[in-house]
Amino acid sequence: MLIFVSWFFYGMGTLGVFILRKKMKDTPRPYKVWGYPVVPFLFVAFVAFFLCTTLYNDVSAYRAGRSPVINSLFGVFITSIGIPVYLLQQSMRRRKMEKR
Repeated sequence: MLIFVSWFFYGMGTLGVFILRKKMKDTPRPYKVWGYPVVPFLFVAFVAFFLCTTLYNDVSAYRAGRSPVINSLFGVFITSIGIPVYLLQQSMRRRKMEKR
């Protein structure tokens, strides 16, 4: 569960490098990504393959009765529970700033 979600965020972080380089072309880059764009692209491709394979295997195990739950999706569900908590915290922070 944890590994599936962790790899998702690793891939999204690496994908963010491409997005930020596209959106912020003139921003100085104190750290250069080694092998850009080939190495980050290969990493994102590996992550996509890994996530799809893991999801396929988890669904297959669930359908065959070898697993009581689809572990990867359960990990996504547990992680998603944090979204309302984050939004509530941000709302409370905004209210506190408005009172000042």
